[in-house]
Amino acid sequence: MKIKLSPQTKSFIILFVIAFVGVYICLILVEYTDFPGSLAAVERIQLAQYQKLDTVSTARADMGDNFLPTDSTTTVDTTGWKSYTDSTYNFTIHYPAQWNIKKPVQQDGYYVVTIDPGARYFNIHIYVSSQGYFAMAGLPSTAIIIAGQTATDVEGVLYGLQYNGNYYTFDQGISQSIKPDFEAMVKSFSF
Repeated sequence: MKIKLSPQTKSFIILFVIAFVGVYICLILVEYTDFPGSLAAVERIQLAQYQKLDTVSTARADMGDNFLPTDSTTTVDTTGWKSYTDSTYNFTIHYPAQWNIKKPVQQDGYYVVTIDPGARYFNIHIYVSSQGYFAMAGLPSTAIIIAGQTATDVEGVLYGLQYNGNYYTFDQGISQSIKPDFEAMVKSFSF
């Protein structure tokens, strides 16, 4: 017995397959491309990731750690790292030689320095604003020291520092495998 499909059913199946393949391709492009419109979506994903860190942050706060966290099993060799000095806000940061710094841009009230660790990872961002931190409101954090100043830490993936009337937010993104390099980079930050 042969099943005969109506033209409408065939059209539906074809459109469904096209839509499925299109969504799959879009997801791949968003993961590997830095589209201006995709930034807000990625930031919402990052914010959701940060909000899951509440229990770990509470445990860390109980430990009374006042300095940047260090993983005793991971040592980052910063020999050969490049140095970036921002002429607008007069700060310097060191970063791995294979990473790239993109030209800073103004976006949604923030001065944004983007650090590209390569195609396999989400970009790192440094947000600067006189209005407040980027995506840190209400997140659990602990006190740390960055550039000799008291700052806040959200599980080593988001740091906030206020200096001379400006708020600096260091955002690792969701690429956890670069966390040791990101932490070493934040430790190198200076005015």
